[in-house]
Amino acid sequence: IHGIEHFYRHIIRSCIMHVTVTFYWDGINEEEYDKLSMTGAEDCRVLKYLDRNRPLRLGIDFGNMCSMCISQIQPGRGRDVLRVLKFIYTLAPEHIPELGRKFRQYFGPMDNRILHVYYDRSGNAYKKIRKDNISDLKAAIEQDENGRPTGWHVHLMSIGQGIISQAEEYDFMMKFMGDADHRLPMLLIDAFACKPLKLSLENARTKVKDGITYKDKSSERLPISRLPLESTNPSDSFKYMLMTKEWRDLLKRRSKCVENRQKNKAGHGAILPAPCPAFLIPPASTVYASAPPPAGRSRHLRKRYTRAASVPFSQVCIPIP
Repeated sequence: IHGIEHFYRHIIRSCIMHVTVTFYWDGINEEEYDKLSMTGAEDCRVLKYLDRNRPLRLGIDFGNMCSMCISQIQPGRGRDVLRVLKFIYTLAPEHIPELGRKFRQYFGPMDNRILHVYYDRSGNAYKKIRKDNISDLKAAIEQDENGRPTGWHVHLMSIGQGIISQAEEYDFMMKFMGDADHRLPMLLIDAFACKPLKLSLENARTKVKDGITYKDKSSERLPISRLPLESTNPSDSFKYMLMTKEWRDLLKRRSKCVENRQKNKAGHGAILPAPCPAFLIPPASTVYASAPPPAGRSRHLRKRYTRAASVPFSQVCIPIP
């Protein structure tokens, strides 16, 4: 797929250039994997970079294929890292109870059992009568099949969230994956444990309608058995996990600042000096902070003479009583 046709352009660019900025391949603890494979019960202990003492983040997309991206924010060198550690899914007739059970079994060895869940607006449907998908998922994780508490505490992070348009998703992913703002965490995805997600991100194409770029979701009409490795379904759970209100607002503010700077450079606007507030207009007996203190009063005034470089004025006035 050519980069210009690709929805996640920075993903495909790193693959073509063989730059492993986004995906990492050494995320499996081989020793633990060999131990657990003998029992046939693989769990999160095989994830080399999982910190079992930190909370988890989860993105979920509901449908015939329920997709679940599990990640963790970890400290890095100079900035945080968002490490996508595992991808879990179910296919119909399996649904939310089976998805919750798969999560509990895989992440059973976790010491920190706090889970922040991000989801589509449709997950809130019928929430008032507790017949919504997200309430069912919360219950399926916090309780086992017999209704006994599992120790997990699920925090629903997308209550009241509106629709995330595909045009906004395209713009957001271009900036997030393009490392446009270092206040956002660096993205790392386990290529082995998140294989369906990796393929979904790499193969998602674009379509343009009325000048707006959309994700081509025609692959989601494939036979259900082909959805995990050939559709855009996994990328939707990834979208909800990344596009939090906090990070969306941050990039929107950044875009507005960049737009204003470009207008000023092009001469469409001018940056005018801020007017001096009335309380800083000097009275008759005033000494300027940039001027030397009166003779004989140096020691007394030394602490009172300050330069305030943070204010948008050339100098600060300090009245002398």
